[in-house]
Amino acid sequence: MSLTDAECRKAQPKDKQYRLSDSHGLSLIITTKGQKYWNVRYTVHGQRQSESLGPYPELSLKKAREMAYELKYKHSKSVLHEDIKPFFKEVAEDWFENQKEAWSPKHISNVRVSLDELYLSLENQRINQI
Repeated sequence: MSLTDAECRKAQPKDKQYRLSDSHGLSLIITTKGQKYWNVRYTVHGQRQSESLGPYPELSLKKAREMAYELKYKHSKSVLHEDIKPFFKEVAEDWFENQKEAWSPKHISNVRVSLDELYLSLENQRINQI
């Protein structure tokens, strides 16, 4: 159920901080001292995130909804573009190939062993998730 501006104005402080929920993760948080501010919740990579948008009434209900929508859209786009981020192994192998010409054979061997150990846990992870 969507909030109205009248509900936001009439919200009074209680013994504990509470929130009035709007749609799409937007809510108005009312503190025990009567301060009111907008907050939006969203999910990125399966993890719950929360961001404060600003105080009410300085930030209107309409503007808070617009900001919440833009924020959620921005984060949804970043999730969609995750597919183009390279895997750890791809980046590590490129780095290794570019560096090994300046290394001794022993150092090349040591780095190769270290990379192979890292691949056991990081091989299939995108570089932006490490």
